[in-house]
Amino acid sequence: MKTILIVDDDIDFGRELAATLKSLKMNAHFAHTGIDAVRKYQENQYQMIFLSADIVDPDGFKTARAIRTIERHRGGMQIPIIGLSHNGYITDCMDAGMSDYLHKPLDLALLKNIVNKWKRTIVLD
Repeated sequence: MKTILIVDDDIDFGRELAATLKSLKMNAHFAHTGIDAVRKYQENQYQMIFLSADIVDPDGFKTARAIRTIERHRGGMQIPIIGLSHNGYITDCMDAGMSDYLHKPLDLALLKNIVNKWKRTIVLD
């Protein structure tokens, strides 16, 4: 089963997203701040990250940049980072190095399309 990281300070949203992803055969880990997300990214091997732009400590944009910096130093592939927000930060998410974007509340069909689009690039354990 693929393991993904959900980074969001809305615990209910994270649980709902995890349940949906589980139906797509994806296991979820959670982080609620940017610092926690970067730490978990360094300690685990994730195949995809769902990252809220609206988190704090630091925000989702700085968190995405930090993860991309770690990837460059490691010399490995970039994993898909899917930006999430209520605020329509599509351009900001892309500029921060995120791979794609989903608007909250999530549309189930769009979520499945995004997962299917990016799972071709996922490195399996």
